[in-house]
Amino acid sequence: MLGLPKELKRAKASIMIHTIWNVWKERNRRVFSRSGDFTNAGAGIDKG
Repeated sequence: MLGLPKELKRAKASIMIHTIWNVWKERNRRVFSRSGDFTNAGAGIDKG
């Protein structure tokens, strides 16, 4: 992220934090509700 404007650095960091936070929340939802298949967790893969 060298040489990028400060605003762009903040936007990129914000997107990364938001993504990690949502993955963490989904992981906790699946663990504590004892549902979901962890082989496809976070990949968005649906075997149908």
